[in-house]
Amino acid sequence: MENNFLPSSLRAIFVALLAICLTTPTLASERQAKEFVDNLTQKTLNLIRSKDIDDNEKNDKLTNLFLNTVDTKWIGRFVTGRYWRSASESERTKYLAAYHDFLVSTYIPKFQNYNDQEAVIKSVEKKEDREYLVITEIISKDSAPIRVDYLLREQSTPGQYKIYDIVAEGISLITTQRSDFQSILSREGMTSLT
Repeated sequence: MENNFLPSSLRAIFVALLAICLTTPTLASERQAKEFVDNLTQKTLNLIRSKDIDDNEKNDKLTNLFLNTVDTKWIGRFVTGRYWRSASESERTKYLAAYHDFLVSTYIPKFQNYNDQEAVIKSVEKKEDREYLVITEIISKDSAPIRVDYLLREQSTPGQYKIYDIVAEGISLITTQRSDFQSILSREGMTSLT
């Protein structure tokens, strides 16, 4: 009886250790994805609330933060769909420069609307290899919470992430833009977006 107990105990310990070893990298990556969004949110809110810098400097810092954390090149290619493949190198270069300016001019001013809100991370889910969904709620005193999901991709440097989609109240940035851009591209071609 003693001989049977010992191997089964060791087997149970081995299985538990193996499970811990297999899940630790995923848990660490999920924690890093959560920290990435939490840090980004806090930096953004701190910049918006700052009284020490003027609006121009604030916009510059918000723009840099946005461009360093959002995969604008990937999104820019994605939203053009099949038209990217048929575009010339010159068209692609001009388009990505114009798309960069479009994102900055569209989204940076929207940050100014946030001041008394707080962001709470509700959960983190691993989606694909090196891709994560971070579910947050923007909480304001005057309105119901707004759900904002961030889709992140870990970069070639472990622990470094870039956002490749933002889904606010169920509306995906990249899906909406792809639909809008496809309509323009089908009528006017790639040069219409530069």
